[in-house]
Amino acid sequence: MEEMACVTSINAPNGLNLNAIFNDGGCCYVIGSLRNSKIIIAQKMILIRLLQLAEMRDRVNGKPRPIAIFLDELKYHISKASMGRAGRSP
Repeated sequence: MEEMACVTSINAPNGLNLNAIFNDGGCCYVIGSLRNSKIIIAQKMILIRLLQLAEMRDRVNGKPRPIAIFLDELKYHISKASMGRAGRSP
């Protein structure tokens, strides 16, 4: 966690509400890294959080917005958690 705290974008003062993007619509573009291990870990954490938020949406009382997640260089984002969730259909 100390290494992750050194990543400037993770410590952004006002941050980014990923859930608001799902609820209100919008786009979140994450610029990552292929070599920096801290950034790669952060990318995996963001992907898992997006998948968690998608799973928690209320599908009973209303129609949730469709979600599209585009993963360039997928092999760098693969983890057990992300693969388990990404393989599910809505």
